[in-house]
Amino acid sequence: MNKRPLSKASQLPERLRYLQPFRRKFASRRPEDLNEDSGAAPLMALLSKRIHGLSLPEAADVLEQDRAALDQWLSALGQQGDPLHFVQGFFLTASSDEIAMLIKEEAEKPPEPTLCLHMDLPVGAKLRRVPGGTESGKLVVLKGVWFAIDALPKEAVDNLFDATLGPACGSLAPPVPEVHFGPAVGRKLVEKREGCQGQLKQISNALSVPGGHVFGSISPIGKKVDPLNWDETPFEACFHTLRVETQPQPP
Repeated sequence: MNKRPLSKASQLPERLRYLQPFRRKFASRRPEDLNEDSGAAPLMALLSKRIHGLSLPEAADVLEQDRAALDQWLSALGQQGDPLHFVQGFFLTASSDEIAMLIKEEAEKPPEPTLCLHMDLPVGAKLRRVPGGTESGKLVVLKGVWFAIDALPKEAVDNLFDATLGPACGSLAPPVPEVHFGPAVGRKLVEKREGCQGQLKQISNALSVPGGHVFGSISPIGKKVDPLNWDETPFEACFHTLRVETQPQPP
């Protein structure tokens, strides 16, 4: 692995020292590991702290001076692999006014609410905890069949369901236009696809439920389960109990 050690002779000027955590964070990583997906969030956090409490014109002026100082410092440094070249590229994507506006808009956005999913379980089913999971999702196991369900924004639920309808899904049965499970209403897709042990049946549901929207999938996982003829009705018998509660994030 090619690492980029920080030279003691290349200390940041005082004006740019707020960027040192970013530089240190990515100093030991491969250059290809520093990209928009990995670098944007930590950089935005530092820039937000940098201009906190300033008016928009003041913030834009500070960022413009930071941009000039960074260009000068990197030019004198002469090290193409320094992580702060990513910051330099970020500053080139828009004007200082636009960057300041973007940072302030992001900072002023209310935090996303926490979604909590509730559902009665089928008789004999067990609830499994998903590592790193939240209260918005559940993994229910019953007689070798897994039911994974998550509460999500409507757009995300629709996108997940529509993705199963693509040409790669291998569906042999058309989706049911609309299904009703008491107050839970939505779409159901029954697929027959190739698995590791041959063909299997898999079911996807996109449902509107009291309080929100959910996407669920039911799949056979047990060795003693007939992969094509397992029964989803014990799960569906509980769909009428699905509900989503929205809890605002603490200030």
